Amino acid sequence: MKRSCELWRKEMNFVNLTSILPFIVAGLLSFGAVADPVTIARRSCETPGLSGIQSRLTSNRRTQKQRDDVLQTLKKYDEAWNKKDLATVDKILAADYVYFSSTGSITSREKTLKLLVSPKYILTSAERSEIRTFRTGDTVIVSSRWKGKGTFNDEVINDDQRCSLVFIKQGKLWTLLSEHCTQIVSK
Repeated sequence: MKRSCELWRKEMNFVNLTSILPFIVAGLLSFGAVADPVTIARRSCETPGLSGIQSRLTSNRRTQKQRDDVLQTLKKYDEAWNKKDLATVDKILAADYVYFSSTGSITSREKTLKLLVSPKYILTSAERSEIRTFRTGDTVIVSSRWKGKGTFNDEVINDDQRCSLVFIKQGKLWTLLSEHCTQIVSK
């Protein structure tokens, strides 16, 4: 930080935006977007504890990367589920995966995989929307709305559900530990 401030002071006549980018971002977060980049950089150099702000910015980038990785895993999961791709779904589900239904039943990983490949389970359409993420440590919870149509054991599926999916990081991979879906009913 000290080195960066010294660099800023030396470059007073020519501002290299690349060298002060952290200050601009920190300034926008700390002081609002009311000052020009040079003023923000100067204020940042005068502000004690800016390293904490930079640390939070780094943490925020890491958090966003985690969320992006989880959303990629969710996309793969949905695509694999819709194609009945057992191998991919098997890789994504955590060893202790559990599904909690809107009727209160609990389905194990094994039963979930059997359902997926059952010829009596047919999805004619499925879509996920209203996706939001919540993170703490190596756990990300995804809230979403899932709509699906099809049949299972000749019974009609016409789901419109609010789902929460709990993803955990295991090694370098994000796996799905649990899902809980509740049917959305109109009032």
